[in-house]
Amino acid sequence: MSPTLPRWVARARLRMATGWMAVLVALAAVLTSFPAEAVAPAQPQATTEPGGYTPTTRAMFNNPLGNEDAKRRLVRHLIRSIDSTPRWGTIRWAVYSFADGATADALLRAHQRGVSVRLVFAGKNVYPPMQRVQKALGKNPNARSFAIFCEKSCRGTRGEMHAKFFSFSRVGEARRVVMVGSNNLTRHNTHEQWSDLYTVVEGGTYFKALRDWFEQAKFDRPVADPYIDRSTPFGRVIISPIDLGRHSDPFMDALDRVTCLTLAGEIDPEAPDPKKLIPTNLLISMSAWNGTRGKRIARKVAELLRGGCTARVFYGEGVGPAVRTIVADAGGLLRWGTHKGILTHQKTLIVNGNVAGQPKAVRVWTGSNNWSTLALRRDDLVVEIPDQAIGRQYVGAFWSTWNRG
Repeated sequence: MSPTLPRWVARARLRMATGWMAVLVALAAVLTSFPAEAVAPAQPQATTEPGGYTPTTRAMFNNPLGNEDAKRRLVRHLIRSIDSTPRWGTIRWAVYSFADGATADALLRAHQRGVSVRLVFAGKNVYPPMQRVQKALGKNPNARSFAIFCEKSCRGTRGEMHAKFFSFSRVGEARRVVMVGSNNLTRHNTHEQWSDLYTVVEGGTYFKALRDWFEQAKFDRPVADPYIDRSTPFGRVIISPIDLGRHSDPFMDALDRVTCLTLAGEIDPEAPDPKKLIPTNLLISMSAWNGTRGKRIARKVAELLRGGCTARVFYGEGVGPAVRTIVADAGGLLRWGTHKGILTHQKTLIVNGNVAGQPKAVRVWTGSNNWSTLALRRDDLVVEIPDQAIGRQYVGAFWSTWNRG
């Protein structure tokens, strides 16, 4: 049995308990007078299907001859990446044509959960989804989120913003994710055009080079020398406008590095006939190839054909008759899409053979830059991809398109 407490101790304990109860009641009253979010901050919205997506470094291609998923493969890749960008992440996009409502919805979901969404569009063709995201994000390029329409080239005095660029500070477990290719966000592009998208994760200097360009483009004002040329482990990054009086054409540079004939023994020391000459193959998928610049590149391709190279050109609606004649007369093979209304939108050169003294290289140049004079005035991206595995992905996709397109 516990001893009986002195009366004065019992009274003190009772007063202490009563005092603490009053404090707790008062504190509860104060807390309930504030809005709920001040006490329990709202959680970020759950990412939509298939949440937790983590992209990898690879090349991707749509298929306008396939089912709906194959047609929208590149768009779905982008939407999944948006939905897997965490709160406080940053999305930077620069897109020539944007008319996809589902992608606009995903960008607005990201903004609502705290992602910084920064968009640059061409002002030439303004579609309702572009207007909708600008209304939600505003148009202040210094704000956390915004959507800007460039009147001409964002960093030049003529032309237009023609890039197809998508970057994310983080997607799932991947950091510094960059995607560059030929795909606009339109139904025309998904259902009637062949397009590509090169994705790089953990890009480091590659990510920074394109971020630096975007940070200029978002202000929509000319810069002294808009040409950018950066070398990175994931590829060389070349950005126009280009003044050919000051800088060289990146595709002429590429073709100048090609050697057309290589001894089989240099490619494979165990070749049965080491003195047999093996040609370098040029695989070109080009939406527009015309004008003074286009004819200059065509004459270079013709020179390489006469030097022993082979060339196949899968061409789109902007490839002029003069260019086609120059290449065909030198022995190049050209193919127009065989399905009515479906053409290539790629701007891709693949060299399979001897490049820059490497006798069995597979080198790719891709992006948004058509082989035309007008393209020199635009904000356009070209990436040179040295990765052999990525190169083989482009080779496989080219032959698939050539045989079925």
